Amino acid sequence: MKTLLLIPAILFCLTCDHAGATDPASINLSDLTPDSTKVGFHSFQRGKLAIEGNPIKIKHIPVSNGLYAHAPSEVVYDISGLGYKTFRGKAGLEDEAWGEVRFKIIGDGKTLWESNIIKKEKKQMPAKAGDFLINISNVSKLQLVVDDLGNGFSDHSVWVKPELLK
Repeated sequence: MKTLLLIPAILFCLTCDHAGATDPASINLSDLTPDSTKVGFHSFQRGKLAIEGNPIKIKHIPVSNGLYAHAPSEVVYDISGLGYKTFRGKAGLEDEAWGEVRFKIIGDGKTLWESNIIKKEKKQMPAKAGDFLINISNVSKLQLVVDDLGNGFSDHSVWVKPELLK
């Protein structure tokens, strides 16, 4: 009879949040709070909605997880001690935007990745997004920077599914 009473207790413990708690193998940056943000217009957004509350879309595909900031922008994360080794995702202009931008990923003051110039004219088909997959093994301070390349108008920049991996 005691064994039957222990089994439900063990099963309950296995479903608890603390049971077997370990660091996740991956985490999306939109689930973390940045240390600082600077944006060219309006406010920094995490998740899947742009500043007007519309779903973020890149090439007509809704973004389920992303970081949205009007260029020029800089979003800084302290990732020291988290143990992540790789950073991957895409960077591009949101479908409702037009403009010209360049994305940069900077780790501890060194440029780790830089996109080509991403440009979109008004009423043009959606701009291409730049893919990135970079080593961040020894990085403590991760900066996501978008340069507006001087035009400063409608540069709705999105980091799509920016994910840290163990």
